[in-house]
Amino acid sequence: MVTAPERVDAVVCGAGIAGIGAAHALIRDAGLSRVLIVDEGAPLSLTSDKSTECYRNWWPGPGNAMTALTTRSIDLMESLAETTGNAIQMDRRGYLYLSARAEMADYLEATARESESLGAGALRFHGHADDYVPRRLDGFAGQPQGADLILDRALIAREFPYAAPDTCVALHVRRAGALSAQQLGMVLLEQAREGGARLLRGRLTGVERSNGAVSGVGSHQMLSGASRGTTDSRSSKVSLTWRSHTTGTSTPASAATSLK
Repeated sequence: MVTAPERVDAVVCGAGIAGIGAAHALIRDAGLSRVLIVDEGAPLSLTSDKSTECYRNWWPGPGNAMTALTTRSIDLMESLAETTGNAIQMDRRGYLYLSARAEMADYLEATARESESLGAGALRFHGHADDYVPRRLDGFAGQPQGADLILDRALIAREFPYAAPDTCVALHVRRAGALSAQQLGMVLLEQAREGGARLLRGRLTGVERSNGAVSGVGSHQMLSGASRGTTDSRSSKVSLTWRSHTTGTSTPASAATSLK
């Protein structure tokens, strides 16, 4: 069965964390209102549910591309956590590098200095338990950025009792931690749906172009009760219309150059 064409502003292929995040940004940041997410499986069900669920802005060079990218991503996730009562279960426990070799202090300091120069935050030294701020087991508010280089064995043993007794160097990276990737994806999906996104259980079958731009896509929609890989489906077509962000008016699909 072939259904009549549906007109939307954008089609996102894939309902994993990347696709849902893209749909959320198209609605919340780009101002679109009719975004269709197409996936033959359930949202967040392929590789997105197998994430390590950890994050960090600690990326030594060359260059600051990864530091800048992850810092911006963490900013966005923290903002989402703040506005949803931390529905994504974000914490700031940090990343921890330990060594029983005293000479590793110089190497870890050099690595931290490089990350500091790339924008990951300042390096702090702790030869004794002075102004070190302990990690929180939940939440992220009030936690420092940058990194703490700890050379005091007593402090290391107190804060990290699982470390080997001969551990003498610890580098605690602070803008790092974990969150629930499933919760993150579902919160983004719910907010995208509130803004007009729709999830289509189906498979992309083709992309149409007109005047050098994407003008439509075809799909096989999975019917109720159908599973991934079955043929219980119907064909449909989606036409794209570009909506001007400045005027709010629609133009023909052939003008959708930004969707190339």
